[in-house]
Amino acid sequence: MLGKYLLLSTVFFEPTDMSMAGKPFDMRRELYEQIKFITPNLHELYKIADTLKISPVDDSKLKVENVKTVEEEKVLFREIAELCDKLHEHIDNIIVTGGRFGVFVQGHHDSESAFFTNDMSYVTKRNGIKSC
Repeated sequence: MLGKYLLLSTVFFEPTDMSMAGKPFDMRRELYEQIKFITPNLHELYKIADTLKISPVDDSKLKVENVKTVEEEKVLFREIAELCDKLHEHIDNIIVTGGRFGVFVQGHHDSESAFFTNDMSYVTKRNGIKSC
């Protein structure tokens, strides 16, 4: 038990499959918010959102396997972006691997910001600098 002592760290979480994707988010909020980077695929992203009780904007959950047209791809990308916007309350940097659709990257940082300082402290716009 960690009790009142909580070590602040920077965690990079790579879900290994859908059954494991939501597991860290079943823990206490102060624990899973140590995850600063996640790299889910599309299915794992939906699982994480479900675990955190965050649903896609229109609850459609467009089936990735059924995306055939450019218009359907645009809908999928909008849904991913909006879902990531909602997940940013919990996770700073989200890198969604989209298979044939490529990679979707969303984070709290602008192009001029670094992720880490010279002494390897993690930089976040929400909470200032945290030690690794």
